[in-house]
Amino acid sequence: VMTVINGDFEQPKSLKDLINGIKCGADDDNVKAMYIDCGVVSAAPATLNSLREAIVDFKSKGKKVYAYGETMTQGAYYVATAADSLFMNPHGTLQLSGLGGHTPYFKKLLDKFGIEFQVVKVGTYKSAVEPYILEHMSEPARAQLDTLYNAMWSKIKGEIAASRKIHSQEIDSLINNEFILCRKLNVALDNGLVDGLLYRHEMDSRLAEMMGVEKADNIEKVDPINLASSNISKANQPHIAVVYACGGIDDGDASGIVSTDLVPLIFDLKDNENVEGLILRVNSPGGSAYGSEQIWEALEQFKKTGKPFIVSMGDYAASGGYYISCGADSIFADPLTVTGSIGIFGLIPNGHELLTDKLGVNFELVATNPQAMFPNLMSPLTTEQYNAMQRMVEDGYDLFTQRVADGRGLSQDYVKQIGEGRVWSAEKALEIGLVDRIGTLDAAIKYMAQKLSYGDTPNVVAYPDAKDSFWTYMAMLENGNAAQLAQKLGLRSQEEAMLMQLRWLIQRPMIQARMADMVIKL
Repeated sequence: VMTVINGDFEQPKSLKDLINGIKCGADDDNVKAMYIDCGVVSAAPATLNSLREAIVDFKSKGKKVYAYGETMTQGAYYVATAADSLFMNPHGTLQLSGLGGHTPYFKKLLDKFGIEFQVVKVGTYKSAVEPYILEHMSEPARAQLDTLYNAMWSKIKGEIAASRKIHSQEIDSLINNEFILCRKLNVALDNGLVDGLLYRHEMDSRLAEMMGVEKADNIEKVDPINLASSNISKANQPHIAVVYACGGIDDGDASGIVSTDLVPLIFDLKDNENVEGLILRVNSPGGSAYGSEQIWEALEQFKKTGKPFIVSMGDYAASGGYYISCGADSIFADPLTVTGSIGIFGLIPNGHELLTDKLGVNFELVATNPQAMFPNLMSPLTTEQYNAMQRMVEDGYDLFTQRVADGRGLSQDYVKQIGEGRVWSAEKALEIGLVDRIGTLDAAIKYMAQKLSYGDTPNVVAYPDAKDSFWTYMAMLENGNAAQLAQKLGLRSQEEAMLMQLRWLIQRPMIQARMADMVIKL
C-alpha cells in the first residue's frame, strides 16, 4: 500500500476512504507493507489520530510501515511516527511547535460598523459569546483552553515519544530551544526523531532493499482508496448504519447538520429492517438549541425499536454536538476529541448605531402591542425583553442538562456542576461520566459488530455522504457582498472571512447550544 499523507484531511470522504483502504490492506494477504509519503497536512488532532490508529492497526497484522518526507508539518510527523522506519530528505523541513489554537475576537470590528451584540447565557465557561462582546479572552476561557490543550499535547507527544523511543520531555526541550522550524535535520537525527536522512532516490533504493526486490520500480503499489472502493457495503442487506452528523447544527437551510434533513433520515433508518444498529458519527461544535432537541428526540424514537445506538465522537462533539450524543447506549470519544460545553446562550444583534447614527436611516414604529417588533435589530433590548430572553435561555439549559442526566444516568445537579459551558478533553470526559470509552470510529464499529454477532467483517453503510469536519463548512459560507464591502473598507482577507462569519452569525437562530469557535491544528 502506498499512501500520500499530504494536503487537507478535512475533505471528509477522502479521510474515510483512506482509513477504510488501510483496513482493507491490513486484511489483504497480497499487501505486504505500507509506504507513507508525508508532506504538509492541515487537520484537527482527532482526525489525524484516527488516521494514525489505522496505521497502528495495520502494523498489528505483522506488516511493516515505512515513511518518508521532504517538508513535513507537525501533523504529518505525528502520523508518520506510527511507522517502523521514518526517513527525511537531508535538506527538508520538519516543523515541531507544540499545540495551540486561536479564537478571533470581533469587538473592535463590530464597533467600526456600529453593531452591538446583546448576550444572554447560562454557564461561567460558556465563552462562545465572548468574541462578540470582548476584545480579549476572559480568564475562565483561557484557563479551560490551557487545560484542554495541555491534555491533548500530553497525549500527542507521549505517543510520538513512545514510537520514537525517547522521553516526551525531550520533545518539549527541542521545541522550546531550537525546533519551531528545523532545517538542520541532523538535529532530528541525533535526537532520535528520524531514522535517517536520504534523498528521494536513496529512499527508493532503501525501500527496494527492505522489500527484497532489485529496484523500487519492481514494487507493485496500490492506493488504499482503491482498495476501499473494491470493498462495497450493501445497503440492501442487514448492516450497521453509520450516520455522519458533521458541522454546525441549524434548523434552517444551512451547511452542516440540518435537523429537517437529519430527523427524517433517522426515522427512515428506524423503519428500515436491514438497519440492525446505528452509529452516529458526531463532529460538531453545536448550534441551534431547537435543532439539537429535534435530533435528540428522533434518536430516542430510534432507540424504542430496541436496535443498539452508539455515538462516535470526532474532532468536536460539544454543546449541541453533545446534546445529540447524550442519549446513546454507549459513547466513544476519540482520544483527542473536544467535548462537553453543556450550556446555552443567546446573541441578539443591535444595529441602531450603524443604521441611524452612521447611515442616517431612521425607523418609525407602529404596532398593536408593545412587543410586536421583537426581536428588533434596529434598537436595543428593553429590560422586559432581556429578562424574557434570559428565562428562555435558562429553560433551555434546564432541558439540556435534564437530557444529559437522563441519558448518562446522572443527577441533574451533577450535570450542572460539570456543565457551565466547560469543554473537556476525552480522558477527562471519561473520568466525569460524559463518555463511556476512548476509541476511534473503527473501535465503535467493532463494538457494534460484537453486539450484533457480525464477526470481523461487518456490513457497514454510511449515511448520507461521509463528512468529517466542522471547519469544512466554514469555507462554504456564502459571502454575499462581503468581498465588496471588505474592499471598500480596506480590510485584509482574514477580516473579510470574519465578515462572512458575522453575516452567518446574524442569520442563525438566536438561542444556541454551541461551543466557542476555535481552530486547533496539529
